[in-house]
Amino acid sequence: MRIAVGSDIHSNLPALEAVLRDLPPDVERIWCLGDVVNYYAHPHECLARLRDDPRTDIGCWLLGNHDAAVVGVVEAAQINQYGQATLAYTRAQLSSEERAFLHGRPLVREIRVGGIDISLAHGSPADPLWHYVRTPVDAAQAAQDTTCQLIVVGHTHLAQAFVGQDGEWQPVDLHLMHGVLPIGPERLVVNVGSVGQPRDGNRRAAYLLIDPAQATIVFRRCRYPVTVERRAVWHQMKSSAPPALLRDLVERLSTGL
Repeated sequence: MRIAVGSDIHSNLPALEAVLRDLPPDVERIWCLGDVVNYYAHPHECLARLRDDPRTDIGCWLLGNHDAAVVGVVEAAQINQYGQATLAYTRAQLSSEERAFLHGRPLVREIRVGGIDISLAHGSPADPLWHYVRTPVDAAQAAQDTTCQLIVVGHTHLAQAFVGQDGEWQPVDLHLMHGVLPIGPERLVVNVGSVGQPRDGNRRAAYLLIDPAQATIVFRRCRYPVTVERRAVWHQMKSSAPPALLRDLVERLSTGL
């Protein structure tokens, strides 16, 4: 049994559908680390697609900062200009029941699977909505707020990993590891990257697989039809946000930056 973990879908339905098609047949659970909505054209469809999948573990579906802004948990001014510009469109696409569902998502979750204690958060256990884990210092800060062996986060849109050894945190070279990370005695902080808007120069949708039995984490990327979401943005959102901001958003899909 493997667990698929994704984050930062941001209403990009073609990316989400590509990831779901890419999942190996032995995946029995899907965990979502938040920011399912905002930025792109399909917030309702992304919510519905995940909720309808029997593998989705609702208890391990967390609230992200953009989700929080959409449902009024945080002020709109706390998210970036692109998120602010697309809030009205996103809210209009969601029913009151869907907004209530998002509002009810937890900020953090700690769970034991196959003898591995795992902490889940959108940002990090240190600050679930806003902490960006990009450096070893950030990883150390994230690890201070939980005793779990494995900490899995999103938010930065960058697939990364850090390992703690003898009180020091170091980045893991995922390329050198061929995208496969063993879960050993050392503590790990792992960022899943982004399904819907990668920012590491690789525009393919990112997610990861946790295999508790084999004690491994596999970082996965899959292609999706970027032009489909680009066209949907211009067709459905052109009257809802400034054209210059929409142009930036769709270009990010093509460049992965």
